[in-house]
Amino acid sequence: MKIHAFCFAAALLFFTVPAAVADETVTLTWKRSASDADNTKTASLELGVGESIKALWGGIRYVQGNQTQSHIRVRLSFTKEGETSITTMVDPHDFGSGVSLLPFQLAGPAVIRVLPYDENTATSHATFKVTRVGTASPPAEVPQEAGSNFDVVLEQSSDLVNWTPANPGTYSGTETKRFFRTRIVKKP
Repeated sequence: MKIHAFCFAAALLFFTVPAAVADETVTLTWKRSASDADNTKTASLELGVGESIKALWGGIRYVQGNQTQSHIRVRLSFTKEGETSITTMVDPHDFGSGVSLLPFQLAGPAVIRVLPYDENTATSHATFKVTRVGTASPPAEVPQEAGSNFDVVLEQSSDLVNWTPANPGTYSGTETKRFFRTRIVKKP
């Protein structure tokens, strides 16, 4: 029974250890009652070269007359390579007239802005997983387990799917993009 519990914990660690770039969760918020300057600060996000976002959720609070409703949809503006596009992000289970774009993904450099859905929108929110470059990933921990030994494995990938062993050292930035991860493996 302990072996099954350890295998589950090891599998969980294996699948939750991020690549060499670190992820953060960011929620952008647009409010009708906010000034343009405040909305610029809270409703936009800039991505640098090599950074990316994946939308996790988007919603609006809608006020018409004395009724307030919430909907899982949001309008986004994104500027990439000097061109600005507007899209509507909707949950696939929302059967409204919007386009189902969850999960919405975009690579930088780009600027993303949350917009009001229409003139009755009171607030708009969008939550993204943001992958930043140049930041450290969370540490991988060797469990404290008397009498056990563990291998600390460094691996590399160019597609985040196929992983091969890697050695620590210097890697050229002119080669294919590489991602790195650390795994902790219990020795038999």
